[in-house]
Amino acid sequence: ATDHAGRNCHVMVMSTREQHIRKERATSNVCSNQAFLATLAGVATLAKGESGMRDALTAARQSCLATLPHLLALDGVNLAFPESPFFNEIVLRLNRPAAKVIAKAIKSDLHVGIDVSERLPSNAGENLLKISFSDLADEAALEKLVAFFEDTFPASEDADASLTLPEIPAKHLRQGAAGLPRIPEDEIRAYYRKLAELNVSPDDACYPLGSCTMKYNPLVNDWAASLPGFAEVHPQAPAQDIQGPLEVLHEIQEWFAKITGLPAVTTQPVAGAQGELVGLKLFQAYHRDRGESHRDVVFIPKSAHGTNFATAVMAGFAPSNGIIHLEALPDGRIDSADFDAKLAVHGDRLCGVMVTNPNTSGVFETDFQSIADKVHAAGGLVYMDGANMNAIAGHVD
Repeated sequence: ATDHAGRNCHVMVMSTREQHIRKERATSNVCSNQAFLATLAGVATLAKGESGMRDALTAARQSCLATLPHLLALDGVNLAFPESPFFNEIVLRLNRPAAKVIAKAIKSDLHVGIDVSERLPSNAGENLLKISFSDLADEAALEKLVAFFEDTFPASEDADASLTLPEIPAKHLRQGAAGLPRIPEDEIRAYYRKLAELNVSPDDACYPLGSCTMKYNPLVNDWAASLPGFAEVHPQAPAQDIQGPLEVLHEIQEWFAKITGLPAVTTQPVAGAQGELVGLKLFQAYHRDRGESHRDVVFIPKSAHGTNFATAVMAGFAPSNGIIHLEALPDGRIDSADFDAKLAVHGDRLCGVMVTNPNTSGVFETDFQSIADKVHAAGGLVYMDGANMNAIAGHVD
């Protein structure tokens, strides 16, 4: 490599954390990307503090209580569970399909709620609509919701003017402060900026081989992901209303398929460890569909990405005899002789193999094709962990 002045230099490659995970004891595959989301939620809570969270929850509760009587005054709109206390979410029983009401609301520029008619077997055949209130809905939005319902359902002739809603039992209510601190946003930003500066970062240096979260990800991606069209999309919004984000995901999905040579790709998993779990559950579904549910063994090289071992446990493989570790050669690659020996013993029970390529030792698994062919011949499937795939993308099919 060369530095900014054009001088020859070397890049220091550090040992990655995956090489030090106690594989035999790994049971949780929660990875950094998932922890990142939890951290964001924690930061948002600290920024609001005790009073901010109380105000947000109070606003959500009051919006629900203020709006609900207007809806229950209409013919064909009732509480599905009139005796059950609620906080900011209600389930309504309608006299027409909830899906049709939702579709009509979309034309009025409203995401009115979620159709939960099929979620409750005990209420089969009923039209159930779940509505959630938050502090984000202002008075104009609530008035628009009421106006839509009044336009959709006629006024009830026997509406109860003295409507009594179920109270939340005192035992379910907090009796004192939660004790949440409030930290100014500038202070929070400074703290996390200081933490970031303690790490080797692709923003300011050559970055060594690392895990799936340690890749060069341009800061422009953070900007793009923060655009309202992405950031404010509700995860349960109707598909026809989120075509922009879906188009981006679809295009990326097709790019990945072309880069890897795979016939199909899913972008559903939102973290590397989730991708692993999806892969193993696909393994199991494939074998179950073929009547081979007895295949309960997975091979994982000791050089594999660290969460592979925990993912296998979460997928139901027994750590004692269902997760078989493959030994490594002195240069870090899979020991083919060890693989062949273990395949001879477990071949008829083999569900599949998980291989990280390049692996966490920083080397390319040159025998990957041979290993894949042998696993397929034994009836198993192959999962290649893409934690370090940037190193080979565009070079290896």
